[in-house]
Amino acid sequence: GGNLYVLDSMGSQVWRYVPTDQGYDSERKGVLGGVDLRDAVDVALDGDIYVLQRGGGIIKFSGGLPRVLSQDGIDRPLSNPVAIATAPGTRYVYVVDRGNQRIVLYNKDGLFKGQLVAPSIGPAYDVYPDEAAGLLYILNDTGLYVASLPKEDGGP
Repeated sequence: GGNLYVLDSMGSQVWRYVPTDQGYDSERKGVLGGVDLRDAVDVALDGDIYVLQRGGGIIKFSGGLPRVLSQDGIDRPLSNPVAIATAPGTRYVYVVDRGNQRIVLYNKDGLFKGQLVAPSIGPAYDVYPDEAAGLLYILNDTGLYVASLPKEDGGP
């Protein structure tokens, strides 16, 4: 809907700014309540809100209610997760696991789907999936890389 969402980890809130003709309204509205987000490092939205925590946990807020995603099936825990990405219409939640130099994919219910590893790229800072085009944009220390997403024939 054109809204701008900002993670305020110190204030334990995700703020929503509504677009106006001149930019964004200066009046913000909190979209979460009563949840400690001091360890949050990033946020992604697809209608639900996904909050990535410093220790590797992911909290999914659906209808304002929090649920910690299980991450069942992952081979080793996240180490220094720095970014999370998803969007309406995407199948997966993507997490940049900087410590393990990989991008981890989860189903939106939190089950581990797979991982993407590209040692030549090195540790990433952010990621943007374009599943419709079959592309993944990866930002690291030296630039922006574009990679092809694996075909959907049983998973990445």
